[in-house]
Amino acid sequence: MLNSDLKILAVHEDVMQRIHQLRDDLLHITLTPGPQGEKGDDGRDGVDGKNGKPGLNGKDGVDGKDGRDGEDGVSVTDVRLDLDGHLVLELSNGDEVDAGSIEPFVKGEGDQHFHVSMGGGGSSDKLDGYLDLNDKGMVARFDTAESLTAGDVCHIDDSGLMAKAQAVAEAKADGLVGLCLRDVGAGAKGTFLLRGFYDMGTFPAGAQLYIGLNAGEVTEVRPSAAAIVRVLGYAINSTQIFFDPDKTWIEVT
Repeated sequence: MLNSDLKILAVHEDVMQRIHQLRDDLLHITLTPGPQGEKGDDGRDGVDGKNGKPGLNGKDGVDGKDGRDGEDGVSVTDVRLDLDGHLVLELSNGDEVDAGSIEPFVKGEGDQHFHVSMGGGGSSDKLDGYLDLNDKGMVARFDTAESLTAGDVCHIDDSGLMAKAQAVAEAKADGLVGLCLRDVGAGAKGTFLLRGFYDMGTFPAGAQLYIGLNAGEVTEVRPSAAAIVRVLGYAINSTQIFFDPDKTWIEVT
């Protein structure tokens, strides 16, 4: 039995030595790579992924509100005086507007007029220029340089006073021109028509009127030599003129 065990041990030791020797031999072997093989074919494409779900649509914006229609315009369809002496405006929408009272006032002896009081208040004596319903035009009050008679055409002289106009020289026919409405003494305050209608006869309808060569004269004869030609207005008919002085004039030499 002992001999058999010894033989087995000897064989095992011999086998182990061979294994160790073979391992050492393998560690010292230099491996030479073989030739490179041919490139393989490309692999097949992978399967496409599924399409993503579409995004949700955005919500529509809210429409703005329509603007309001503008109000209809209103016009004046008629003007009348009521029993209380008020100026009443009738409007196209059926409404009526009380524009104030039309009241008489006196600015001097025998000098009565009417003015429209829009809303009332204030003294009418402070009015130097106003619409005169009696005298049918725009009138104003000025201090006088001399005695004047109704119907005299006048101008403001170098002293700022109303004096008779005369076509003999520019200094007597220039500047603001007015028609004296009532007789007035020198140094007093007179009333003058600046633009409007005036009862003055003897002129044929349609005649053009001028400052005359005589002081304070209104004439249909156009001045000629050595005179100032300034249009004053027109004859409407045989009894009435429209006084509308031109702002320019011509000197004839």
